Amino acid sequence: MEALERESHPAAKLYEPGHVCQAIRLHDLGKIAIPDAILRKPGPLSSEETKIMQTHCVAGARTLRNIQIDNQLDSDPVLSLAIDVALYHHERWRGQGYPHGVKGNAIPVIGRIATLIDVYDSLCSARVYKLPFSHEQALETMSEMAPTTFDPELYEIFTGISHSIQASHNKFARLFK
Repeated sequence: MEALERESHPAAKLYEPGHVCQAIRLHDLGKIAIPDAILRKPGPLSSEETKIMQTHCVAGARTLRNIQIDNQLDSDPVLSLAIDVALYHHERWRGQGYPHGVKGNAIPVIGRIATLIDVYDSLCSARVYKLPFSHEQALETMSEMAPTTFDPELYEIFTGISHSIQASHNKFARLFK
């Protein structure tokens, strides 16, 4: 993550690197509102289950906003970023994401960064329904997704620093085994 922020994209000047790393860790906080039967389902979700799963973005943003309000932390930069991360990490560059279907530059930069990190992490991590992808498989899959899913400039930066991201992912994956 730090490598992405050191690059020359204007996003690098918007956020403190440590704040971004902390905020992105909270991207799926809203999954606490999703039933375990859906979260742990080993096969494809039904259309109704998919709708329920998609509520985690708004649930996470709402939870973080409530924490911010209840604790009078309106100026807390990590919470402010985390709210946008939670809300926008499933939006897609061409507008086919959720929860709002916003596209392009209407997605906050932090949401666009979180999308890249979340997709890479999802591909490279084991899930109840799939084995982890190798770094190379993840990059190949992301390349296929890139035109519709990712900010083209941020995706280019991401691919240029993908080995640093791989090293960070591997470091954190070992912590949670």
